Amino acid sequence: MARVWHKGGRAVLRGGGGRPSFWTAPKTPGSSPVHIAFLAPSPDAVDRFYKVGLECGASSNGALGVRRGNIYEAFLIDLDGNNIEAAYKEK
Repeated sequence: MARVWHKGGRAVLRGGGGRPSFWTAPKTPGSSPVHIAFLAPSPDAVDRFYKVGLECGASSNGALGVRRGNIYEAFLIDLDGNNIEAAYKEK
């Protein structure tokens, strides 16, 4: 992966196809320790991420849904307290 953007401790890393596919953000006051986001290939993949994560002991950090205009997202808090996100955005 190549880093395509970095500012103030935040980074966006690019995967295949020239689209960013992995994001990280460090702990900020009042936030979870780390925010990690993955670009999902489909809405179904977001749903599976959410379902399997809950089955493995993560907790919901908000219902599945469309946010920020047209991005279908799921947020989980992992067993270490990190905010993990899967997001799908139509091309």
